[in-house]
Amino acid sequence: MWCAAVQSLSFGPDGAGEPAGTGRDVVEIVAEQAALRHVATLVARGVSHEELFAVVNQELARLVGADAAALLRFEPDQAITLLAGWTAAGAPVPAGEREPVTAALRRLRDTARPVRFGPADVPLTGPFITEIRRLGIRAAVAVPIQAGGRVWGVSVAASQSPEPFPPATETRMAAFAELVATAISNAESRAELVASRARAIAAADESRRIQRDLHDGAQQHLADTILRLQLAKAELVCGIMPAALRHGGLHAAVRALLRHIGLPVSVEVMPDRLPAHVETTAYFVVAEALTNAVKHARATGVDVRAAVCHGALELEIRDDGPGGADPRHGTGLVGLADRVESIDGTITITSPQGMGTTIAVRLPAG
Repeated sequence: MWCAAVQSLSFGPDGAGEPAGTGRDVVEIVAEQAALRHVATLVARGVSHEELFAVVNQELARLVGADAAALLRFEPDQAITLLAGWTAAGAPVPAGEREPVTAALRRLRDTARPVRFGPADVPLTGPFITEIRRLGIRAAVAVPIQAGGRVWGVSVAASQSPEPFPPATETRMAAFAELVATAISNAESRAELVASRARAIAAADESRRIQRDLHDGAQQHLADTILRLQLAKAELVCGIMPAALRHGGLHAAVRALLRHIGLPVSVEVMPDRLPAHVETTAYFVVAEALTNAVKHARATGVDVRAAVCHGALELEIRDDGPGGADPRHGTGLVGLADRVESIDGTITITSPQGMGTTIAVRLPAG
């Protein structure tokens, strides 16, 4: 196996990561920048994670003088998955294998700080652990990959040499980890956009389906109530503001909406006029919450409260159904979050079993 030579560094009196005197060798700096540009170009092109991770491992290992490199993802069940690996010997690496999180990597995950470890920190068994031991790895550096506000995974460089990696290794690896994090965040954003569009299409399809069912006489009072609520939301999806909302504001629009609800509803909505996008979003939230109360919650009553407080519209809809609503399932509650977050609002859905469902929304009113 080859191992790139690493220039010995002398450090200034403050112990900082840059060498004293002339600084790092110009050739080394140019090589590092070229490697980062290569990876950044792949991120911008949106290549597959498989292709990107392979390049990151190779470029990283070459720059820091590692005999092996790997990218791993933390899982919710205290495991870690090997996404991609590289060895100087060209040995196949079993991507997709899972192992329990080691103490060293748990420390990295919990502190979001790099760690160094040696053979004593590596478990005795496991598919990719066996490969690590076969390679004779004696020193490793791991840096966190942070995406979506959490430590998503880890980048690892490992060496067969008993000598520790140079002090600047973590800094150099962090630059690659940031590019990987960018690629991950981009992919998650694209996936969420696709999912949001799919939910909008599904909601429109549901409205049309209910209309067809009613036209055929297949539904009675319950379906009629749901349809009216769905149509109220569909108007907004299509950009058609209900007349009551346009002329009388949220207070008048909610009152008009309730005329067709065969369910006791207590309403306290302040008559203040608000920006159109705030009133429209609040109206959509009320219509969706009432639809859920009628269609799914089997509620016998609903309370609707709305008031402006400290420059924001605070909206709360509470039903007395059995609770247990899961925002992760079904298009309705997730669609609410999409709508509210699109205007920088916040939403909290509380639905303990046997205690009804409460939807609390705060929308900037400026």
